[in-house]
Amino acid sequence: MQLEDRLYSSSEVAKILGVSRRTLYRYLESGSLSSMQLPSGRHRFTKEQVEAFLVENYGSADSRDIGKSPLNITSNKVDNNMGVEKTEGKVAEEVKRPSVFSKVNKTPQFETDAEVNVTTPELETEEEEQKELLETPLNQVEEQAEVKKQDEVSSVAEEAEEAEEEEETEEAEEEETEEVDEVVEDLKKTLSSLFEDEDETEDEEEDEVAHKKEDKSDKNSFQYYSSSITDLKKLAKTIKVASENSNVQYAFTGQAGASLFGEVSPFGQLHLYIRKNDMLFFEKRFNLTEASEEDSNVALKIVDELPEHNIVMGFKVVSLPVLKKDLIQLGDTKTASNLEG
Repeated sequence: MQLEDRLYSSSEVAKILGVSRRTLYRYLESGSLSSMQLPSGRHRFTKEQVEAFLVENYGSADSRDIGKSPLNITSNKVDNNMGVEKTEGKVAEEVKRPSVFSKVNKTPQFETDAEVNVTTPELETEEEEQKELLETPLNQVEEQAEVKKQDEVSSVAEEAEEAEEEEETEEAEEEETEEVDEVVEDLKKTLSSLFEDEDETEDEEEDEVAHKKEDKSDKNSFQYYSSSITDLKKLAKTIKVASENSNVQYAFTGQAGASLFGEVSPFGQLHLYIRKNDMLFFEKRFNLTEASEEDSNVALKIVDELPEHNIVMGFKVVSLPVLKKDLIQLGDTKTASNLEG
């Protein structure tokens, strides 16, 4: 089997090598097999790391050659008709072969004609077990072989179950991580959309307020008040006299100003310009209180400096161009046209 260029899990590498995960971890501890360790403590293996192990221990980077390696030793089954002497010969021959435990060594050593020098504790233990086997009756040998076989099968089943559980745990963790990432991404999009909508709403409200202010400034920049003097003629004369006595500037406009040039339709408000600095004088002297346009009888246009104005019939009134403009803004185009005539 040719390996793909990707990262392999511990279970996958153990399957490729044909060993248990416990054996795989012994390879890692001995340094004969390299890996990449994740922050979580799990191991991941590159294609090059697995192939390096195969070449060094099996002479080939192809995992299909594992069965051809001298490390792949099969146990000799004890024939029911085999005598103790035949068993002793097989065991003696097996002692001269390298043990499967020699796989954990970085460089396995093999002896053919010369006597095998066993130095590792694993090989010494195996040799003692084989010597003990020679002194054991054949029926006990068979029983021990069967027990050992059952133990191996049980161990393989346990390791397979552990590997399966770990793989399921890893898959569950990955799925959970993906779900959390999706939830976080959806939450970011939702919050971003909310903030964008809020910003757009705020911008729209600000634009609307600005437009209203502009409309108010262009079409009707008068501020409306109610005076305790309800008779408009009396109120106009009072404004004239009180302002002249206090050296306060004013100038009538609108229908009140137009009435000084000729007859106009009946009206219920006095429109006039005053200076910003004189506002307190008008409020106190004429007892002005803020009111709606419908309930007011005084409409003030408060400015820094009065526009061009003249004296007509003893009252100060804005010039005709300003008067016409104000009448049009107040919606009285008929009176403005009459002034042009």
